Amino acid sequence: MSDKSIFNLKLDFFPEKLHNIDFLETIFSLSNGKFGVRMTSPVSDSNGTLINGFFESRKIIYGETAFGYAKRSQTIVNLPNLRRIEISDLEGLIFNRSKLIDVNLDMKTGILNELYLLENSKNETIKLNVKSVINEYKTNYYAIKYDLEPESYSGKVKITKLNNMDKEYARDINMDPRKSNFTNKIRVKEILKKDNFYSCNIQTSNSNKFVTYAFFCDNAKVLNKQFIDLSLIKSDNSIIYYNYISNINENVNDYSFLNEINFKKIISDNRIYWERVWNNSLLEFDNAQKNLNIAMIYNIFQLYQSGSRQNQLSIPAKGLSGDGYEGHYFWDTEMYLLPFFALNDYKIARNILKYRYNILNEAKRRAYTLGISKGALFTWRTINGQEASAYFPAGTAQYHIDADIAYAVDFYYKCTEDINFIVKYGFELLLETARFWREYGTIDKESNTFKFLTVTGPDEYTALVDNDYYTNVMAKYNLKIVKRYALELERLGYDITNYGTNWKEIEYFNYLSDIVYLPYNNKLKISAQDDSFLSKPKWPFKDIPQKNYPLLLHYHPLTIYRYQVAKQPDV
Repeated sequence: MSDKSIFNLKLDFFPEKLHNIDFLETIFSLSNGKFGVRMTSPVSDSNGTLINGFFESRKIIYGETAFGYAKRSQTIVNLPNLRRIEISDLEGLIFNRSKLIDVNLDMKTGILNELYLLENSKNETIKLNVKSVINEYKTNYYAIKYDLEPESYSGKVKITKLNNMDKEYARDINMDPRKSNFTNKIRVKEILKKDNFYSCNIQTSNSNKFVTYAFFCDNAKVLNKQFIDLSLIKSDNSIIYYNYISNINENVNDYSFLNEINFKKIISDNRIYWERVWNNSLLEFDNAQKNLNIAMIYNIFQLYQSGSRQNQLSIPAKGLSGDGYEGHYFWDTEMYLLPFFALNDYKIARNILKYRYNILNEAKRRAYTLGISKGALFTWRTINGQEASAYFPAGTAQYHIDADIAYAVDFYYKCTEDINFIVKYGFELLLETARFWREYGTIDKESNTFKFLTVTGPDEYTALVDNDYYTNVMAKYNLKIVKRYALELERLGYDITNYGTNWKEIEYFNYLSDIVYLPYNNKLKISAQDDSFLSKPKWPFKDIPQKNYPLLLHYHPLTIYRYQVAKQPDV
């Protein structure tokens, strides 16, 4: 590696975003596949802890409903902030105004350093240095250290932590479907409080999810439900510091974990973890501008931060950097993220696919709801395997997700030759998705082609069309590869009848694959996005003001659907 500074992401990398707090909180978030912590101001009231798969559900209310509509929403819960601290003088004046001065994310170690200037209502100021790290090996732990320095204020201060554990977190309602409108309603039950240790159980109201928060501070004591300490900031520039370690787990009822963990141990673990990552996955561009290499390293860093170490979880749309898209898992994970992991860290790729296998029964139920007697249909957006999208034209109708998962199984095996995965999980995923296409498709007897009608492809501005090219070509691929894997299993001595199939069914999949219809425009000599896309009038871009983008926030779906306009690449 030619320049070690390309591993440091700093505030000046984003000169145009210095006042966009939400953006910076997201960009400098830390996570480890299990939970994430946004870089919120330590003295703000914002929540900012997100646990992968920890969601709340509620009934979806339709003005007019119909059979098979999604019944319940699922939203990742924005949990109490692990970074929150309150600093006040002895008169009770709180240093609650903060200005972010500097940030440095060291991507070689996963350590985040920040500098804030804090101010109270008397305009008295102190400096607050914050160092934080999330454990990438033992994924329960997050550690944060606060260093206080005098600025215009010196004297005694009261430092309080955990004063917002049971605070309800509300947000303004907005019309953007990419953002979460959910308000947290959690129950907090104290478990243990002793000296400098505190733990509590956090439970959702409807989904019955629970998690334990445990906190340890090496130089503060618990009073009531808060860590409180009185310290002196001296004008001779001496520094006072506080170390806090948080443990997020399903079951923590004592502080025995402190025998194995401390701030230095977490940092040491992470150095080893990231050294292995960069030895294996570092990608640099020769003779490129420094910022390009920083951007590449940052994206790899975030991929590893988001990759799940557990096979019952996948990767949410925003990773664990925020609650956008409500923490749902989409098909993008298999198509865009899994190939990276299959080539770089096969265990994470395997976990992504194991998650799909674990929700296979839900996928079979979903297929049955849509009139498919045998086969599986994975949901467009979900956490627990059930469809969470209330808008089926651009949601459930994206049947291509089945083929995306089949593609991921095949890609994973090509990279790893993990036949054990195919035997236990992969072949069944290929088989059940192929069965869906067999029953959902229609054979056109005149042309002897296999077609898929009334579907939505990746382009969500073009819904419920016939023969979306991406859907058809991916379904063709899905149907074709079943035979290849059946032959491989047979060659290795496995009996495919143990999967409830036979060679007649396998050969029929192969036949259907051969006759799948792929739309083509003879006049333009190009593959057509679907049967109708190129015959629609083009969207009048010249007449659309810049403020009306994205289109989905300013035009009725039926207006968009009748035009030749793509939200994202399809064919």
